[in-house]
Amino acid sequence: MCDWLEKWKGKVKVTSYSSGGWEHLWDIEGPSEAIAEVPERLNCYSQWASPEMFGEKPPP
Repeated sequence: MCDWLEKWKGKVKVTSYSSGGWEHLWDIEGPSEAIAEVPERLNCYSQWASPEMFGEKPPP
């Protein structure tokens, strides 16, 4: 994760972070190219929050 953050420094933003003990939850904003580099096993996104990941345009 540190390498990814360094690579995309200035282009992605961690908008929220929390830990429930075993898991770490990050809310991030950034270009779809950066988000696509997050390993699938770490990714958790929804059509509502990330329509571009589903081939849709975000609302205006």
